[in-house]
Amino acid sequence: MRQLNKMINLSSKRFTFSLLCAITFLLIFSACSGTDYQTVSEFNIRVGMPINDVKKLYPDSKFQSESPNQFGLCSSGEDGISVYRNDSLLFYFWKDWERDQVGGFILFDSNQAYQGVHPGMTVSDFLRIHPNAVGTISLMDSKEYLFVPSNDDWYQVESTLDDLSANYKMVEGEYEFLEFRDLEKRISSIFVK
Repeated sequence: MRQLNKMINLSSKRFTFSLLCAITFLLIFSACSGTDYQTVSEFNIRVGMPINDVKKLYPDSKFQSESPNQFGLCSSGEDGISVYRNDSLLFYFWKDWERDQVGGFILFDSNQAYQGVHPGMTVSDFLRIHPNAVGTISLMDSKEYLFVPSNDDWYQVESTLDDLSANYKMVEGEYEFLEFRDLEKRISSIFVK
């Protein structure tokens, strides 16, 4: 009986030790990986999609007319449409000039990805998907963007002029990208036209 108690006690200690090791591994892994553990689905709105189809895809959302100026866009005189769910801005889009279709959009929702990239993603994770991206600073609004030349999309970075994700130099009144330096900065929005 004593031998059995020793074996049970030893097994219990081994199980507890194994459980602690597993929990420690998971905590270290999740802290060290740059990936957020959230459910991210592919954004289902595309340039050229009819506006009525957008409304059908988001029946439980609020569609509100808003000026493009508040999103750093030049105004053509016509407002775009912001789409909200539970008071949270999901995305903003504007109409094609000639048709009742999406002309372009800005994605803000961190639970939706556009071509594998989502708001909230680190610059490091972004560069794994788009290794040829370069940084740029808009002279209009002084915001930092990542630009992917192959698809003409822009990804705004959460940064300030005092704390950028990349190094730049001024050349003839414009910022010239040199190299990335702070890969933990996060993407705040995706601009597609």
